Amino acid sequence: MKNNLYQRLTRSSYLSGLLVVVLFVSFLLTAYAYRYIHQKNAGFHVGTNPLVVERGQDFDQVLVNLHQLSSISHPNILRFYARFRGISHSIHAGEYVFDQADSWYMVLGKLTSGATYQRKFTIVEGWNIYQLLEALHADPHIQHTIDYDVDPLIASLPSMQSHPEGAYLPDTYYYSYPATDKELLTRARDAMQKYLAALQQGHQCTDQTKSGYDILVLASLLEKEASNIDEMAVIAGVINNRLTQRMPLGIDAAVRYGVKNFSQPLLQSQLQTSTPYNTYKLKGLPPTPISNPSSAALLAACNPVKTDYLYYVSMDGKRHYFSKTLKEHHQAVHKYLR
Repeated sequence: MKNNLYQRLTRSSYLSGLLVVVLFVSFLLTAYAYRYIHQKNAGFHVGTNPLVVERGQDFDQVLVNLHQLSSISHPNILRFYARFRGISHSIHAGEYVFDQADSWYMVLGKLTSGATYQRKFTIVEGWNIYQLLEALHADPHIQHTIDYDVDPLIASLPSMQSHPEGAYLPDTYYYSYPATDKELLTRARDAMQKYLAALQQGHQCTDQTKSGYDILVLASLLEKEASNIDEMAVIAGVINNRLTQRMPLGIDAAVRYGVKNFSQPLLQSQLQTSTPYNTYKLKGLPPTPISNPSSAALLAACNPVKTDYLYYVSMDGKRHYFSKTLKEHHQAVHKYLR
């Protein structure tokens, strides 16, 4: 009986000792894992490319991609920690950039919070749809979903009045992977609609005779005609005067748009070409914008200066000379353009 008691005590002591050892080892492993996760420098290589996480990508594949960018000495620790904390199913798709000093805790935190790398795309004031699409197509970081071989005027693009030209507010738009070209265009179109609505509904338009779309068309002309912001509202007044008197607007930029000559000198034959944008042959505003106008051009189109001027001519590429009569205009043309 004493032997049985001794054996039980010995076995109990052995198990207690084993438990202590197991707990001690577990404590050491946990402490080491904690230090590895929270204090260990992830060791990202200098000049590494961003980490790209695709939609639906599992955590093991993310680890493989991380290993190509950094020194992962204990991937199993990361794998166990991620699964234990439920992180492996909470990672956001996107593009991530890490600092060399980042710990693995910080790395995992970025992946689960969606702190993706932000890139930017700028729509330049005065770009037309052709220039805009060319810039989008040339950006390697944007996902291309548009058929760039199709004429943009008939392509399925975010638009206003069923036409894409002039529909996008020039600005810098930030995006993260995997943003698409159509998503960026939709954001720019929505920004244009919001800005136009704010002008008209916020009583910032003294011209209450035009629709929002006519304001957009006029602003696109000002963007191309005015050499500086200060003259935009004056030129808007001249255009309004010509519209009121049913005079052709005679705007070269509109003719250029109609014949798709955006950089070369206009030929006399192009000035005679019949298009919906030939403002020498036709009266009234063009049927659509001819560019994406800036907020300054939109504001000027809403608030034209009241003037008696009917003509203007460029003096030095930066300023215009304004005239009230055709005779005065011809004299100015002879002085500044001959």
